[in-house]
Amino acid sequence: MDVRPVLLATDLTDTTAAAGRVALDHARTRGAPLVVLHVVGSAQLDPAPIAAHRYRLHEPEDAARDLVADLERERLTAIRDWFHEVVGDPDGVSASYELAFGDLPEVVHAVADELGADEVVVGARAGSVGRKLSRLISAATRPVVVVPEGA
Repeated sequence: MDVRPVLLATDLTDTTAAAGRVALDHARTRGAPLVVLHVVGSAQLDPAPIAAHRYRLHEPEDAARDLVADLERERLTAIRDWFHEVVGDPDGVSASYELAFGDLPEVVHAVADELGADEVVVGARAGSVGRKLSRLISAATRPVVVVPEGA
């Protein structure tokens, strides 16, 4: 039997820390891989690093590609560091970290489909289901586990 991964969608805040622990526990219990996904929407992009390197955009295409690769590498490191610091060491679980850009519900479902994820685990502020989370749940084709903040 093929073991399908558990997908954790996180915004790298304390709100999703409990969801991270639940996702890790589910992956560990099933012997499944864990994929930690951080989706960045256009409103979340920090223009400072881009502005600091703006002059490089006029360089040849290879240099611009290198700049984007550097920024992605930095963000992936931040995702991994957040997970290890806030959730813990995924000891015994094959964990990978992904960065994607776009509309959160659409991207999470696309990544879950691509991975063949068994479930999607997300965090929510206690007592609140926001618009993006509501859209994520309503379009779900697999279980979505919503973990309240502080659970």
